[in-house]
Amino acid sequence: MSDSAENSVDFPDVLQLTPRGTKLVLDFRTTKQVRDWSEIQLASWKSIEPAAAYKATGIAQTARQLVDTYSSIITNCKELEKRFVESGSWDPKFFDLGQTLSRLREKLNGISQGETECTEGRVSAKALALLPDQPVAAATWLWLNRPTTRSKLGEIVQGSSWVDVLLAMFELRDVDSSSAEVRTVKDGIDTLRNEGQKELVAMRVARSSEQKYDEEFRSGREVERLRYEAAALEQRGAIAEEWSNLKRLYDTDLALRAPTTYWSAKQNRHRWFSIAYGMAFGAMIAVGLWTFAAYGVEILSKASDDAAKSASIVPRLVEIGVPAFLGIWLLRIVGRMLSTHLQLLEEAGERATMVKTFLALMKDEERGSLVRDEDRILILSALFRHSSTSGTDDAPPASWFDLLMTRLKKEKG
Repeated sequence: MSDSAENSVDFPDVLQLTPRGTKLVLDFRTTKQVRDWSEIQLASWKSIEPAAAYKATGIAQTARQLVDTYSSIITNCKELEKRFVESGSWDPKFFDLGQTLSRLREKLNGISQGETECTEGRVSAKALALLPDQPVAAATWLWLNRPTTRSKLGEIVQGSSWVDVLLAMFELRDVDSSSAEVRTVKDGIDTLRNEGQKELVAMRVARSSEQKYDEEFRSGREVERLRYEAAALEQRGAIAEEWSNLKRLYDTDLALRAPTTYWSAKQNRHRWFSIAYGMAFGAMIAVGLWTFAAYGVEILSKASDDAAKSASIVPRLVEIGVPAFLGIWLLRIVGRMLSTHLQLLEEAGERATMVKTFLALMKDEERGSLVRDEDRILILSALFRHSSTSGTDDAPPASWFDLLMTRLKKEKG
């Protein structure tokens, strides 16, 4: 058989065939079952073809029709399979598909009615026994057993036909075959064959269902396997990305630890300088006040006495002005250094705080992602900006010395 099971088409309903003279019921559910059965019939009856050229028209027609019927059934099955592929269903609108199925039903019904014999029929047993040596005799036997032959041959006398006479001649060749015991055995065999056929059909249906279930199960497992592989691949990608982010986070954190340490050390250094200059500034003020109390008051008192005597007070003013000017200048320098280190102390602390804040914000707990490149540019520009040490004008307010110098200028003028 040239066609495979994949070309088989399920009939819309089961086609049944009951060989004439038997209780056997053949059920056909697919075109492949009909094709396989018809090919077996065609092979069994192929040797009857020489009788198709016999001069007796009815005998030749019987032989020719036997071969043509099964060849036509096979052709109809193949045509059904082809048309079903084109249409995709048994919808009534596909007229050609329905016509082909109707022709197939007619041929199977003709076999059930005895117009064409099959190997399972009781009449066929003798014809098959005569083949292949006596194809004409086999065709004659089949022709005599056709329902229409009796009316065609007519009667010899009233109540007796030529068919009965000719069939009797064939029956005399094998008397035992017509005995009641043989018929009983044949009926039993037909019953067993019918049951076996039904069991075989049931087994085929069960096997088909089992194959369908296995195919669906394998398909489901394959889909599940592909889903697991896709999930595993996605998870591996996520792990690789997370590992890359963690590595990048570690490298960035390690790279920024050094600037944090540097700015912290710089802040600590400026703190000690600020403390030192603050103590120096306080000490200079204390020394200046003690010196003024110890010497300045006496000098100013003498200057007042000289002024009362109308004497010149310039030497007294120079005596107190020069040390006062030098002390104030040194005090201003120390104050400026104190202010500078205080500003640098605050700036170093600010930059260390910015680095630590940046490190803390590098990992976003909600999104699980690192900061972007523009954020890196922002922190780097903030860290590498120029330090601003120019504070506000820290010059002391006008003192009594400035007022005195202004008065002397007016007196000279």
